[in-house]
Parts: sequence; structure tokens; C-alpha cells
Amino acid sequence: MMNMTTALETHDGLSSEMLQYIYKYRLFKLFVPKAYEGLACTLPDGLEYIFEAGQREGNLGWCVNLGAGAGYFSGFFNDDAAREIFADEKGVVAGSGMDSGTYTFENGKYTIRGKWGKCTGAAHATYFTVNAVGKDGKPKSFAIPRHLVTIKPTWGLFALKNTSSFSIEVNDATIDASLAFEIGVIVNPHAYVIHRMDFMLFARYCMAAAYYGLVDCFADKIAEKFAVAAELKENVAGSWHQLMVSAVRHWQQLEANEPIHDQDELQQKIANSTKKLFDHCMDIFYKHGIHLADERSEAHLALKNVMLASQHGLLK
Repeated sequence: MMNMTTALETHDGLSSEMLQYIYKYRLFKLFVPKAYEGLACTLPDGLEYIFEAGQREGNLGWCVNLGAGAGYFSGFFNDDAAREIFADEKGVVAGSGMDSGTYTFENGKYTIRGKWGKCTGAAHATYFTVNAVGKDGKPKSFAIPRHLVTIKPTWGLFALKNTSSFSIEVNDATIDASLAFEIGVIVNPHAYVIHRMDFMLFARYCMAAAYYGLVDCFADKIAEKFAVAAELKENVAGSWHQLMVSAVRHWQQLEANEPIHDQDELQQKIANSTKKLFDHCMDIFYKHGIHLADERSEAHLALKNVMLASQHGLLK
């Protein structure tokens, strides 16, 4: 695999080099069934890919995390719809979990309108998943083709600026009923073990793998100047090891159709590890900040990525 350097903040999305890297190794298809050209990874193997992407470059890792994570939805569409959404070589879903849209249903089709924010990967997404509420007050999830979506480049946060985590708007887009789905309800004949995993548990694993990768990337960027980088990398390795031990155990439970009862415990462990790594990075900045404050440096950009990523709710 090629080396990846920190991207300049273009605000336009991932570079063509990064996207070609992703498509070549099918990183958006980690959790997509093989019937749709996916890798159908085990949980531990998929997390390895996400962690490595974050190690290489923060924006890359964040987009692989969210893009690959959305591939999990492939098990909740019928075969035709899943093939349409996920089988394309460049097929990837961006989206939002907010119930900030409305829908109506008539003659076997849904009509959707609304606005959603922070859709990571909007610049390269081929479909968008959104949640909308019907007249009965019940929310539903939908996959909407890119051509029916208006993208609003509104990312105003201070880091991860090349993730194209933009807002989107949909105005009375009409889609087939097969593009509605329910998370956790498996309808695809090619679904595999990953689709039996609770979505929040799955998403938390992916987010943690990405975050640990981003911190390790920062450690690499300061390694030439600061000896403290070695200690930071050791802390990352410790958190990563704990995560993988848990992932292997949970995967074995899924394969055996055994229930998983320690989700709250995992959430607390991830939150504690995130805080520990964040504090370590801030301590490094406090002691060596004048050398890390140059906005043109790769170390500065990597540090800001770590700071912003720590604010995701799944890491707390």
C-alpha cells in the first residue's frame, strides 16, 4: 500500500490520490457482502483497515470509518436495492442519523423532503441515507440517489476539513419503496454475521478504531522532534489492543449466536481511552505548543483532527 501524507486543507473533499487508494482496496466495502463486490470483513479485520486508514491520514481515516460503516446497511435492503446502492466500484453512502425530514407514501413510492447536516463524504457519495418522519409521527430510514440531493458545503468546524462533511437538502424527492430500510431488520439474502450486530455497538467500534488511528497519526507527525511521541504511541497501542480483544470476543459471540451483554462496559472503556489519549495530546501541546501552532505544519493539522474527532458522541 502507498504512503499517505497529511492533506492540505482544501475543503473540497478527499484528494483523487486518496479516493483511488480507497477504491483500489475497497475500503468503503469492508462490511458489504461479497455478492456486491464487498470484502465481507469480520469485525476485527474491518477495524484493522479503519485503524490503518486513520494512521495514514486523519481525513482519510474519518471518511473510511463513516463510509465503511454505512456499508453495514447493505444487509437491510433487498437484493436488487442493495446491488444498486453498493455494487458499483465507487459506491458509497453518506448520511445523517437526525430525524430532520418528512415523508409521504403513495402508490408504492415515498416522497421525501428535508435538510440534514454533517454528512461525511458528501463530495464522493453515490447515495445518502436520511431519517424522515411520516404523518403518523414514526421515523423511517431511506437511501436517496445522489442526483436527487442538493449538497451544501457548510462545514465550518476547525478540522477534518477534507472529509466533505457537508449539509444536504432534499426537495420532494420520490423514490421506490425498496429504498426504505430499517436498521437491524435483515432482508438481504447475502447478509452475513456483521448484520446481526447491534448498530450502536458496531458504530462505536468503528469510531474508536478511527480515533486511535488519528492519534497514532499525530504521534508519527511529531516523532522526529519530540521523544514524547513514543509514549503516546504506546498509549495508542494499549487502547487498540483492548479494543481488538473485545472485538474478537464479540465476533465469536455473534458467530455462535450468543447475546452480547456488556455494551455499556465497552462504551465506558472507549470513553475512558478517548479521554486518556486526548489528555495526552493536550499535554504534549501544552509543553511544546509553540512548535505545534504553525497552521501550515502536518503536525498541527493532525493535532486538530484529534481534537475535533474526540467530540463525536460515540466516543464519549
